[in-house]
Formats: sequence, structure tokens, C-alpha cells
Amino acid sequence: MRRYLPFVIIAGLGILYLWQKSGETAPVPNERASVVTPASPRQVSEHDWAKHSIDRAREVADQARKRTKDAQDP
Repeated sequence: MRRYLPFVIIAGLGILYLWQKSGETAPVPNERASVVTPASPRQVSEHDWAKHSIDRAREVADQARKRTKDAQDP
């Protein structure tokens, strides 16, 4: 009996998970949410290093793109 107890527990958890997932409804897409607006530049806190690194990477990529475009256009 002890051998089957873990299998019964795992099967019960699996059934519980599937029952919970089947009860969820898909979110209805909102028309306003489908419109993508460009992100406005925000002030970066000195403590928000993750946001700062993402903004810096985007800035460097834009600079490189601009340099490449300027180098190709005589």
C-alpha cells in the first residue's frame, strides 16, 4: 500500500490541476488593448538598474542603427 500512495497523491494533484484549468475562461480581448502605442521615455531611478540597462541597450541600438543608416546614405 505504501508503494501506491505517492502515485495516488500525484494522480490526485494532476486531476485537481486539470479540473482547475478546465474551469478557467479565456480572457476576452479588449479593443483598446489591441492598439499599441509607443512607450514614452520615463525617468529612470538610480535604484532601478534593470530598467536603466534596458533603456541603455535600446539607446545604443538606436545609435548604431542611425550610424549604419548614415554610413550607407552618401
